[in-house]
This record gives sequence, structure tokens and C-alpha cells, in this order.
Amino acid sequence: MPPRLTITEIRELCSSSSSVQRLSGILAMRNQRLGGRPKTYLKIAESLLLDRSDKCRWQASIVVGDFIDSDPEAVWSVVDRFIRRGETRGSDALSLCVVEHLLEQDFQRYFPRLKALWHDGHDLAKELLEYCWAFGDAKRHWHLVEQFLQDHDGRRHLQEK
Repeated sequence: MPPRLTITEIRELCSSSSSVQRLSGILAMRNQRLGGRPKTYLKIAESLLLDRSDKCRWQASIVVGDFIDSDPEAVWSVVDRFIRRGETRGSDALSLCVVEHLLEQDFQRYFPRLKALWHDGHDLAKELLEYCWAFGDAKRHWHLVEQFLQDHDGRRHLQEK
């Protein structure tokens, strides 16, 4: 078993110019579960959601998703900031590792927020939904997602003409 890293060591690894080092830092966060995860891990992982390395983005998304059970509102804040940035790199990872599971846990809370972001002009909210699958609480409400996606397919494009 590798030695336990301090938060300072993890931060240093995650801010390295080497994708291998960044990935090592993210994996350390995933593997160090004793006594729960420090909230600092969430901030560090968020900083890597747009990483140039696909592996780092996916692993960072998994770390963010690991906080859904303990602090779903903090995780939602990460999703909200990601959507508002509008950067699509990493959207597949965030959608499948985070958004899908927020909807799985509490569809009634998070689906309306995604729709509201889209209505406010953040097209990425709809794109994230397009990647998701129906699990848990979302499964029985999935017709609402399908209807939303169908109703708004291409609407932005038409509005811009």
C-alpha cells in the first residue's frame, strides 16, 4: 500500500506540469478514504475538470462525484460553475460521473436547475443531459428529460438566425 499523502503533497502533484504527476495526485485522493474525504479534495478535483489530459479529467470527475452522498449541494456548485464557463472539454466525464448521479439521487432538485441554466443561455446544460443515462430517482422521471431534449433540439440554432 502506498504511503498516505498530505493535502499539500496532493496539491503539488495536481498542479504539476506532468500529466502523470497530476494523475497520481488525483488517484491519491480517490484512494485515501480513511476518515472521509477532506472538502479540499473537491476544490482540487474541480481545478482539474478542464485538464488537458483526458485521464485526469475523468479521474477528477470521479473525485467530484464521490462527494454527492456527503455534500450534493457543493457538487452542484461545481456543476453550475462548469456550465457557466461554457467550456465543453470534460463535459462527457462530468456528465457521466457527476450530473447523472445527482439526477439519480434527487431528480426533482437538479433537473429543474439544469433546465433553468439552459433557459438562461447556457447550452452546455442541455449537452450534459444528452450524455446522461437514467438511474435511480431519474429513471421514473426520465420522460421529462427526453421531452425537454426533444422540445429544445436545435432551438438555439433557430433563435440565432
